[in-house]
Amino acid sequence: MAHLILASSSPRRRELLQQLGLQFDVFSPEVDESVLIGEGIAGYVQRLACIKADAISAQFPDAVVIAADTSVGVEGNFRKTRIETTCF
Repeated sequence: MAHLILASSSPRRRELLQQLGLQFDVFSPEVDESVLIGEGIAGYVQRLACIKADAISAQFPDAVVIAADTSVGVEGNFRKTRIETTCF
C-alpha cells in the first residue's frame, strides 16, 4: 500500500482517518493563509488545500497526500477557525 500522508494538523481529520483504520503520517505545511482580494470562501479553501497538498507532495513524491481546509462563512464573510467554539 502507498505511503499515506495527512497534510493537516486538524485533530478531527486525524480522527476520521484513524476511524477508517488507515495508517498514515501527519505533516502540516507552513503556508500563507491570507485571503486574496475578491476571493470567495469556496475558492479560498480549495486553493489552500491544493497549496498544502503540493507542498507535501514535493517532499514525498511517492506518497498519497490528503489535504483539506476549513473556514466558516456567514453572509459573505468568512474566516479561519482554530477552535471549534469560534464564531461570528
